[in-house]
Amino acid sequence: MVYVLLIDNYSHYIAVIWRTAMLIPNHSENSGAV
Repeated sequence: MVYVLLIDNYSHYIAVIWRTAMLIPNHSENSGAV
């Protein structure tokens, strides 16, 4: 059960970082390449 919680938290953390990166103008070029 603990592992599931850790994975869920990790996935949420990555999602937040990814979303923040998409909002950063400096990363706009990288997202455009995709």
